[in-house]
Amino acid sequence: MCGLLVPETYAPVLLRKRAARLSKLSGKVYRSQADAEQGRVSAGHAFKTALSRPWVLLFREPIVFLLSLYMAIIYGTLYMM
Repeated sequence: MCGLLVPETYAPVLLRKRAARLSKLSGKVYRSQADAEQGRVSAGHAFKTALSRPWVLLFREPIVFLLSLYMAIIYGTLYMM
């Protein structure tokens, strides 16, 4: 419910929406600066990024690693019983 009622606050999304609205009103093609710098992203690159981020987070952030290890031990003990 909250996800539907709270307005968007992420700046790149707001800029993209503003550029689309200006493009629709004026007839010119507007793009946000982030979109212009980034260019087109292939599906393979987006898929690779989405699958690699959790592993990078797991091994580069000690608190994530320790909590994951703790949860693995807890679940392992639970299912052994």
